[in-house]
Amino acid sequence: MATLTRMYSTRQHSRLALVFGLLILAALVFTACSGSDEPEDQVIEPTATTAISTASVEPTATASAPSATQSAPTTQEASPTATAVPPSQTATPPAQPASTPEPEIDRSVVTYIDVSDPVDHLLAAAGELLVGSTRSGFLSRRSIPSGESIGSIRGGREGVRDIAFDGENLWTADLSASQVRKTSPDGTDLGRFDVRSPEGIVFDGASIWVTNSNRGTVTNLALDGSEIGVYDAGPFPKQITFDGTDIWVTNAIDESVSRISQSGELLETIYLGVGRSTAGIVADEKYVWVANGFYFLTRIPLDDAPIREFVVGRISGGGPLALDDDSVYMGHRQGEDFGSVTRLSHDGDWLSTVIIGGDDPTSIEVIDGVVYVGLDVGAQVAVVHPEAMASGAPTVPDGVVEIEVTIEGREATVTGILTKPAGPGPHPAVLFVNGAGSDNRDGIFTWRQVREADHHHAQQGIATLRLDDRGIGMSTGKVLDTTIASRIVDSIDAFEFLKAQDGIDPAKVGLLGHSEGGAVVAAVAAQIEVAFVVSIAGPVAPIKDVLRLQTQRLLEADGSPESYVNSVLEDTAFAHNAILTGENLEELEQLIELGSVIIIAPDYIMADEKELVTIWFQDFLKYDPGPSWAAVEEPILAIFGEKDWIVPTEQNEPLLREILTNSGHTNHHIQILPGANHFFQPAETGSIGEIGTNPREFIPGFLDLISSWINDQVGGG
Repeated sequence: MATLTRMYSTRQHSRLALVFGLLILAALVFTACSGSDEPEDQVIEPTATTAISTASVEPTATASAPSATQSAPTTQEASPTATAVPPSQTATPPAQPASTPEPEIDRSVVTYIDVSDPVDHLLAAAGELLVGSTRSGFLSRRSIPSGESIGSIRGGREGVRDIAFDGENLWTADLSASQVRKTSPDGTDLGRFDVRSPEGIVFDGASIWVTNSNRGTVTNLALDGSEIGVYDAGPFPKQITFDGTDIWVTNAIDESVSRISQSGELLETIYLGVGRSTAGIVADEKYVWVANGFYFLTRIPLDDAPIREFVVGRISGGGPLALDDDSVYMGHRQGEDFGSVTRLSHDGDWLSTVIIGGDDPTSIEVIDGVVYVGLDVGAQVAVVHPEAMASGAPTVPDGVVEIEVTIEGREATVTGILTKPAGPGPHPAVLFVNGAGSDNRDGIFTWRQVREADHHHAQQGIATLRLDDRGIGMSTGKVLDTTIASRIVDSIDAFEFLKAQDGIDPAKVGLLGHSEGGAVVAAVAAQIEVAFVVSIAGPVAPIKDVLRLQTQRLLEADGSPESYVNSVLEDTAFAHNAILTGENLEELEQLIELGSVIIIAPDYIMADEKELVTIWFQDFLKYDPGPSWAAVEEPILAIFGEKDWIVPTEQNEPLLREILTNSGHTNHHIQILPGANHFFQPAETGSIGEIGTNPREFIPGFLDLISSWINDQVGGG
């Protein structure tokens, strides 16, 4: 369960602080020009050579978020159809997250090139690295690999948005002048061509294509600058790329990408989903890759294979992309003061992540294995050398087998991984249920914690099944439309599927849920027969009460005065009541538009212009897990973290004891782990801002506690 927080400054007269507590594992909050005459351009030679500087960057606290909780309407049992496919027979590999430990920065592998302006775009052309900024009209020329300055050339007035190279000359999109400029590599002005609101620019091997950001079109220019045509491209097209056959553009308003033929025909528009504001696009002859602005990376195949979605990074700010022959590189924010670059295989497997300076990486170029990253803070280009980006992809331990599975359920097709001990079995097994949000099978927050846990359990003789949530990876459906009732349906379908697998003892299959997943497994166990139930950091109190205390703890930790905390809590109650009753929604919408203090995730609140609040959050806010816990008859293990601010232990642990005592439940073990946060990492305070800098490991004894308890219940071990 996570509180997603962003403080927006509001008008001075507005006393209202509107707070939405959103509980999600790893979804975090971050959240027309005219031309005129200008002087003749000149080639500017630098007065001094700027050498590459070397620096060591240490990360500070990272604002982050965790998972959630939900409740249990009645569902009907049905036997889902399902298939299990070994990885070697799987047409498309599983989505893998990139949220894994980052290597320490080493002075020998991350260096910096100092430039004159904050960097907005990079381009390797004519054997040089060109560095551009929207704050000036000049492109800084840098030698490769030394980074020494070899001059500057005029790319436009202020507002140069993008650069292309046609094999001989440079083309720049000059937004401030509504022009496209053609310039020789030595800076000679070869022509200026009027193009309205130019934003992105690309060369297709024969001509130049430019997005017209506020006109919904793309302009195609011949190499002499004459206009070939202007074509529809979707609302507010920005970034642009070429796959060798067709043109692709991102549409920032409706969160889609458009595919356009070289003859100008709009071939298709692919909607990426709410909250997937496009932030970068690259292509090769096989895939188009789109960075979705938060922590998603969408891979669109050029054949008939399915679209895949991968999770990259721990915090939002997913943006610039680059490709080489075997990897894709994505820049994203790592914390309030640090950016990072993640390297993935073309199959989406995480390979490495390196923290760099700056806030948001703005552009990436890969040249001979060296990754150059433009930074919007500090006027620098980070140079990440190959040894820093070496593969760190985890392997499957000896004695453990992983099998890709597809479950054709009653409401959705859900994909995941079945992890088993190598022996024939039959083995006890557990279905893992994610927390709230856009979670994939491996765990998208802090590190691949779910995968690590499953490997541990398999080594202790316990099989596990972990899944991609609806709308993630190859799972069908939409995250924003997923309710607790639908999560229960998917969990029951997956549970029945797990019982039927070879090598699994159907009488020894139980449930394990984290955060919101802890509430879901209680609801499932209240409806069907299971062998045992494990809840880790699962909520017990009504969700609106959990959110209220969560918000209070967050503000108190930030040092907010008592009067302000009380004001926020008052407005929290107003907001929740408006959502639950459907009353005062106009006032609620006005408060959102005013920009009062809001705790929201763009992925979940204000799903579109027609919905003020998503179906998921409306359903979530209504849920009270208590009755489901009271109905569970199977053995229960419930673990809480002493320093959990997300599902506050002080509120939920004693309530669970009270509910189970009153219901007459006798076979339960409830334990608080000292020093553990919501993800059972070692923690100093447990604060959300601390999570990103906590060790990427479980607190000692946490996994052993779970596996030994399960084996005690089912006679394994």
